[in-house]
Amino acid sequence: MDWKQEVDEETFAGVWKFYKDRITSNPSKTLAQVEQELQSQWVRLGNDWTGRGIVMDTVITTTINALEVTRAACLEELNKSCMGKCSEKNRKKI
Repeated sequence: MDWKQEVDEETFAGVWKFYKDRITSNPSKTLAQVEQELQSQWVRLGNDWTGRGIVMDTVITTTINALEVTRAACLEELNKSCMGKCSEKNRKKI
């Protein structure tokens, strides 16, 4: 395994471990937190005027990928919990 794959797996696992239990216990709050963190990471990725290097670029892009997967899991959980309880209008907001 090369260093990049190792960093990818470590970073992704860390992000997922942090959020996984929160997805089922409070998906709407977790979704809001994940979306804020995604915004922050996108800004961080763009702020590279000092040249942070390939390792940190890898960490940031993997963090973004993990947050997107987490976001999708939150949306799926919200959609499951909404079935039969929410109006069609509210489901579209999710």
